[in-house]
Amino acid sequence: MNYNKIMKRLTVLDIEDIVALREAHKNDHEFWMLCNNVIHDKNSIIREAQMEGYIDELLAKKNAPDGAGTPSQGK
Repeated sequence: MNYNKIMKRLTVLDIEDIVALREAHKNDHEFWMLCNNVIHDKNSIIREAQMEGYIDELLAKKNAPDGAGTPSQGK
């Protein structure tokens, strides 16, 4: 059996859909495990993107010229 093929097909689904599919077939231990692996991988990607965003936000603030983003006071 090609588990990589099954996992690739699962990755196109949203986490909520994978959870629903996993629950619908909870007696199939192998499928349950594959679903859990894909859910874990997707959550890791989301979490990594969040942390990268924190760093990018700080770097953008540090690299912004003074007064950047403030409206003109002369009007």
